[in-house]
Amino acid sequence: MTYRTSYAILLAMLLIALPVAGRAQAKDAVPGQTVVVVAGKQYTAGGMHRFLLGDDYRDLWTLPIRVQVLDLRTYAGGLKPAFRVGGQETKGLAMKGADGRDYTFRGMDKDPRGILPPDLQGTIAERIVQDQIAAAQPAGPVVVAPLLEAAGVLHVTPRIVVMPDDPTLGEFRPVFAGLLGFIEEYPQPATKDHAGFAGAVEIVNGTNMLKRLRAGVPARAAHGHVHRGLGPPPQAMALGAHSRPGVLAADPGGP
Repeated sequence: MTYRTSYAILLAMLLIALPVAGRAQAKDAVPGQTVVVVAGKQYTAGGMHRFLLGDDYRDLWTLPIRVQVLDLRTYAGGLKPAFRVGGQETKGLAMKGADGRDYTFRGMDKDPRGILPPDLQGTIAERIVQDQIAAAQPAGPVVVAPLLEAAGVLHVTPRIVVMPDDPTLGEFRPVFAGLLGFIEEYPQPATKDHAGFAGAVEIVNGTNMLKRLRAGVPARAAHGHVHRGLGPPPQAMALGAHSRPGVLAADPGGP
């Protein structure tokens, strides 16, 4: 038996043993309290699995952590679900706060099924792609926020929370109840109800911002901000009459 044949057999055995994708859930969690959850138990892997498909961040995905359960009745004065957001892998929910601001909840784990051709969905190929989500740092957005702060870059500050199993979720309850993820403000310009994100009077996409700067628009750019969440535009820049020039910063969130 050749080395290649042995390797192929080991890989085939490993792929057959790959766990079916799951998600961190805490449906019995009480809003406002804390619970212990594991972000991605399905990324647990033994020595051979790690040798063939990588260590990645498996130790973090499978580490029990204590997080707060989001209270939809008190956070931001009260949150109401609006509509689904996110790319083809992220479970995201746009929410309206009673404080007049917009918020986005994004699940921590990813579901790659939507990016695969129909013929590959539900197959070993899907399980391989799901397993490789372990290559992403599960708490990346929380880690990046203080780094952006230290660099003087405008940013949102996500918090790790568990979405409660609350009737307030309405039609979104089956998907989001008990889901571990991030809650953060979605940057919006000033309105009669609030001053706007970082005092921005207008938020435009990156392309239009560059056009305005080249055209010599009087208002100067505040720190840049790229945000994924509540839908278009996917790239945003804050404009303020008295803000200092800054740089374009990528949101650490995923698709």
